[in-house]
Amino acid sequence: QTHEISPEELEQMRANLKRIEGSVKRAEFVADMMDSKLLDPIIGAVFPEIGDAITALPAVYIMWEAKRAGMDKMDMARMIGRTAVDVVAGAVPVAGDAADVVYKSNEANAKALREYFEGKKADVISLEKNIRQQRGELKTRLEGDVAA
Repeated sequence: QTHEISPEELEQMRANLKRIEGSVKRAEFVADMMDSKLLDPIIGAVFPEIGDAITALPAVYIMWEAKRAGMDKMDMARMIGRTAVDVVAGAVPVAGDAADVVYKSNEANAKALREYFEGKKADVISLEKNIRQQRGELKTRLEGDVAA
């Protein structure tokens, strides 16, 4: 037996989607600043002893946004793994700063969050399409009953 989606539930799903979209945009902004704008290697070079701890904070923020969005444990584990590789590689003097230029864990994590959002969005669009189709079929049946 299928669960009938109420208008309130559908509206809640849309609101949740909007919230996740905000998380994605914030994560993408942070990732862009750290990886594309090269703040990660710059901070590592300027603050050699604590730079990696400082640059781990934006990575943790991206993961927090992903957790808030509802990403599953396996995807979260992958994010943690990418971040761990980045932090460990970045801790190596000089070579770590070069690695930070090449290895873009924040962008990969933000991309994973974007893909999660796009999947949720596709689910809601599909659900809305099914609801419209069911309403159309019901309307056609009702019109047929009235005509008979």
